[in-house]
Amino acid sequence: MSDVKDSNILAIDLGSTFIRVLIGKNQFSNKSISHFVSLPSYGIKNGTIYDFEQVRTILSAGLKSIYQKEGSNFKEKCILNLSGKVYVSKNIKIDQKFSKETQIRSKTINDLLLKIPEEKGYTSVHVCKKSFFIDNSFETLNPSGMFCNAFQANFHVIYMLSTYYRTLKELFNSLHLDLVDILPSPIASANAILKENDYLIPKILVVDIGALTTDFVFFSGGVPEFTSSVLLGSENITRDISFGLKLNRDDAEKLKLDFSEPTDEDDFKNFLRNIIYSRAEDIVLYIYDKLKKVSDNMVPLRVYLTGQGSKLLAFKKLFEEVFECPVEIRRPFSLASTEKRDYEHATVLGLINYALNNTILTNKYDDQNFIQRFFETFFKRG
Repeated sequence: MSDVKDSNILAIDLGSTFIRVLIGKNQFSNKSISHFVSLPSYGIKNGTIYDFEQVRTILSAGLKSIYQKEGSNFKEKCILNLSGKVYVSKNIKIDQKFSKETQIRSKTINDLLLKIPEEKGYTSVHVCKKSFFIDNSFETLNPSGMFCNAFQANFHVIYMLSTYYRTLKELFNSLHLDLVDILPSPIASANAILKENDYLIPKILVVDIGALTTDFVFFSGGVPEFTSSVLLGSENITRDISFGLKLNRDDAEKLKLDFSEPTDEDDFKNFLRNIIYSRAEDIVLYIYDKLKKVSDNMVPLRVYLTGQGSKLLAFKKLFEEVFECPVEIRRPFSLASTEKRDYEHATVLGLINYALNNTILTNKYDDQNFIQRFFETFFKRG
């Protein structure tokens, strides 16, 4: 089989229940997606790999299936999500002073990106721009072309455990894939569910409720301010129902999805409600407390929910009660008329949407340091 052209990329969502793979294409400025594949997620727990060989075997089989349908071999680019406790986010400020009035160019910004500090035991894998201050007097989102004597850059940087980063690189190298970008799951999902007008709301919270992890990102002024994960998800509610009612997993899942609020003194429904709301409340309160701990100013004016757990209306009610703001459940936007598009597909669709709308498909990058490539696409939304 022949190699594919540079215009193809794979988006891979390493979920705790499914691994989802999607092909994105950009040919003659015509962006499209094809060959959506869902694979069983053996070897992954809480969004991270715990059995390397098992995951490699599953991915290898899935890619072979794709190659047979596509008639080509993908030997180049893929973009991946990041979940669980293997990453941290930090807001970094970097100051630059000049000996004389200087015009800011792409290289100026690139040099700043290279000054992003290292974290011991961590590797920087993704950067979102926040803002720039010119001569300590005014703020801009794009300083390119401006003249100044000094300016400050504010970045939202995602760091992941260096050992896990090397594991991922080894995994994808063994599959003949070039890992060109890594996005935290909630930032990926935001790319699939948010409209341009949503970014105009000063403070918003996007929550992707998965099976065993719940990922969230707080946006301030349209850019990420804080990104994190909770090691709890909708599958934990299913397990609680299974244990509490002594049911098998499938029956417990059906009860959960079919649940409606009790309208009378129905002891069984009230017992089931207590199980569902108890675990859901743990997740919502964890997010609330985490944001408050970071800053008292992290109070969203609107919350957007997606992921498979967002189908459970208990989450919407609890987020409304705890955060005291409007809450909306969002299905990912359609990128193609034939695609699969359900709440649990938000991450993989957001990954491919990000890849197709940035220059990932055509740029070549330095394998040793992701930071060196960001000036190429920096003024796209992170």
